[in-house]
Amino acid sequence: MKTRCLLFSAVDTVIVSDTVLRARRPGEVLIETEISCLSPGTELRCLAGNEIQLGAHSFPFIPGYATVGTVIEADPADKRLLGKRVFSSGNRGTAAHRTAWGGHAGHVIAPADCVLQIPDALPSNEASLLKLAAIAYRGCRIAPCRQKSTVLVVGLGPIGQLSARCFAALGARVVAVDLRPERVAIAGTSGIEAFHANGDLDRVVHSRLPSGADIVIDATGFAGQLAASASFVREKMWTDDGDEGGRLVVQGSYGTPVLLPPEVCFSRELSVLWPRDSHLSDMMRVLNLFESGRLSLTGLLETVYPAEEAPGVYDAFRTHAISALTVGFDWRRS
Repeated sequence: MKTRCLLFSAVDTVIVSDTVLRARRPGEVLIETEISCLSPGTELRCLAGNEIQLGAHSFPFIPGYATVGTVIEADPADKRLLGKRVFSSGNRGTAAHRTAWGGHAGHVIAPADCVLQIPDALPSNEASLLKLAAIAYRGCRIAPCRQKSTVLVVGLGPIGQLSARCFAALGARVVAVDLRPERVAIAGTSGIEAFHANGDLDRVVHSRLPSGADIVIDATGFAGQLAASASFVREKMWTDDGDEGGRLVVQGSYGTPVLLPPEVCFSRELSVLWPRDSHLSDMMRVLNLFESGRLSLTGLLETVYPAEEAPGVYDAFRTHAISALTVGFDWRRS
């Protein structure tokens, strides 16, 4: 079938186009997309042609890995999903164009056991954040977070905001910093101790956490920041014979190699943890936190554009002419 899609056709070039989806196979569902969510860090690096980010992908390709829509076709065994709102990570190799990862499209074909039904209480714009929230939650799982751990989040883009909320939902004391006051304000509305770095990140962090943090989340996306973020982890005392040193969780999308000073890592007996995407189980845990009232997704994605306006939206993100953390694309208006 033919469906509309966004296509990264060349470096810094986005077009709205058509693609053809192959026939649905047994065990798959066909989803009519309502909203797809833009992931700024990953997608803008792909759009810029960054080789580390792109990996095996090459232009042209359909980007996006976060869609919410309604199941319109399914096997008899999966008829429970018919007419239901679900989250999907997109068309993985089911379209005529390359997909990386194929979520920005009017229709999606996905394995039935890889979609997640969305509770009625969760609005579609917030539900489209589930993949990003699951990536953030993955950091909580591998860190791991313990009650009353002190967690510092550096960088309050979408992943940083969600990391802060997930760690707080699990009982940690969370402190967050960013250079942009509007992002600090968003974090503050969710009850996070958030501070504007105001050009002097070291001073702000050390004034709030003079002994450092048990866990530092770097969600900046800037490889040059990682050394400073590592230095915000608490040092391990030589009299401390415990097994666990501090932890640096690398949650940003980085387009260049990273370096960490040996002396910083050594003095902290530092564990560097690098979450690799997420699993469906992570999204299920995020939904459990939402349904229990411990996690809110409000205030993170508030603007939804018609998909036809996407090229201008990407230009605005690329040139920093937009202050939103992220946005959605509405495929019903295309």
